[in-house]
Amino acid sequence: MGGAPVPIPLDPPNGTSYTPTAGGFIATASFRTRFHLVAAAISVIATIALGFPMVEGMLLLIFWAAPLIGYIRLKRDGDDFEIFTGAGPIGIRRRCCWSKLRDSHVAAPSWIQRFGAGGGGGPPLMVLDGTRWIKFGGLLPEERRYFLLRAIRNSLDGG
Repeated sequence: MGGAPVPIPLDPPNGTSYTPTAGGFIATASFRTRFHLVAAAISVIATIALGFPMVEGMLLLIFWAAPLIGYIRLKRDGDDFEIFTGAGPIGIRRRCCWSKLRDSHVAAPSWIQRFGAGGGGGPPLMVLDGTRWIKFGGLLPEERRYFLLRAIRNSLDGG
């Protein structure tokens, strides 16, 4: 990637954090938005008011409440890089070799699909380009998505 390192803002957006470490950094971003808070509240009220059976009511609540506690954590430790997407200890971990990463960007799913890496419809995704494409972050609000992108680019550029 060339150019000057992209500085990480001293005042990260709400729902994010950035911690430099000896081997790299740890950056996190929450999926939580006001929409998810309202939707979870409506789900609880609908479950009670409409008398949904317990199973359907719990599924509805989980569908809307999961983003309230979900997050993405990026962790670079030397040449090891991990992307965790989940809630608490439950989630998906994807690992790759940091030195193999060439670029990071945000791409619309139609762009991703056009170039043969899957996708198609939905929110923009963060894409790490290395020996394989790693796509993530579709549920993140835009400012949090770009905050994580700045953290990755800053480290790729040697910052």
